[in-house]
Amino acid sequence: VPMIKVVNDPQQGLVKVYLITLLMTLALIALTSTI
Repeated sequence: VPMIKVVNDPQQGLVKVYLITLLMTLALIALTSTI
């Protein structure tokens, strides 16, 4: 897959948002489990 296609792929933005949300959720779970 060419890099240009990856950059222009609109799904890349959705993947980033999903990963950020997933990280935030895991962080919250980790915080609540340690308390």
